[in-house]
Amino acid sequence: TVFEARSTSGGMVTGSIPGFRAGREPVERDLSWLAAAGVELRHGQKVGTDVTLAGLRAAGYRYIVAAAGAQKGVRLGVPGDEATGVWDGLVFLRAARSGQLSELPGRVAVVGGGDVAIDCARTARRLGAGEVTLVYRRSRREMPAQREEIEALLEEGIPILEQTLPVAVIAERGRLSALRCA
Repeated sequence: TVFEARSTSGGMVTGSIPGFRAGREPVERDLSWLAAAGVELRHGQKVGTDVTLAGLRAAGYRYIVAAAGAQKGVRLGVPGDEATGVWDGLVFLRAARSGQLSELPGRVAVVGGGDVAIDCARTARRLGAGEVTLVYRRSRREMPAQREEIEALLEEGIPILEQTLPVAVIAERGRLSALRCA
């Protein structure tokens, strides 16, 4: 039995990673294989809340594997980052993947140099952002993202503003109006 906190299976592949990078077909194939092997999937079951280890033991489970995903995003950590219009990267990707966010007009700055940041920038472009810029505190050479992802970003015409460190979010009436960088 697999206890899944979300209402669907597939973790980040189906819930956060953009469809242009990872489609549902391989996940559906794996889920079909699991079902054929007799694995039961229980959705909406958060371990620690809906299901406890003590409860699983009492129900007769002899072996328990905790395979929690690392699905927690990171805030900017600068003054003003709670302003409306500032998104945690994983929250942004989940909203886009689920269809809750279907368009994103205007200018977008994405802060970071990893694969999540690149996914956010490429997704913002696909959601209609007029101008998208990736802001990274170090050089492009030092970015932790996969090289092919960086190349895909550049091929889509999304520039990288290197050696630029955000120091504050400027907000007007609680809404993002500018990003101050050093």
